[in-house]
Amino acid sequence: MLTKVFHFQAIGGGAELTVATDFRLFTPSADVRFVQARMGVATGWGGGTSLQRLLGRSKALYLLLSGSQITAIEAKNIGLADEILSSNENSLEEATNWTLKLIQNYNPKIIQSAKQIVICDSHEKEKEIFSKLWGGEDQVKAFTSKIKHK
Repeated sequence: MLTKVFHFQAIGGGAELTVATDFRLFTPSADVRFVQARMGVATGWGGGTSLQRLLGRSKALYLLLSGSQITAIEAKNIGLADEILSSNENSLEEATNWTLKLIQNYNPKIIQSAKQIVICDSHEKEKEIFSKLWGGEDQVKAFTSKIKHK
């Protein structure tokens, strides 16, 4: 699980790194700017494509062409940030706890399967991943404990 904490100003290539992770956690003072267009270039490390997948065409295009400074609050409001941490101090510990809370009860193969599904963009691949897990130890345990209804 790749989670990145942003507690600084991410500009240009640094802004591209903000969209290269599974989750983006910002400290209150963090901000992001995609300034590539102002510099006479386009994103070059997959940032534009990832930004479009994350925010949609219109928002991504706006951020790429405007070069606007996006604060942590704005990033959260538009879906660029998954969470704003409580402070700039202890951000690594807080981010670690946030991530562990999300994944702590799952077998790594379940996490890996979920990541494969969201990346693959294929119903056929999703069915293949599902069929490998159906009837497995984790699924049977969850089914017999009626965890779905808790």
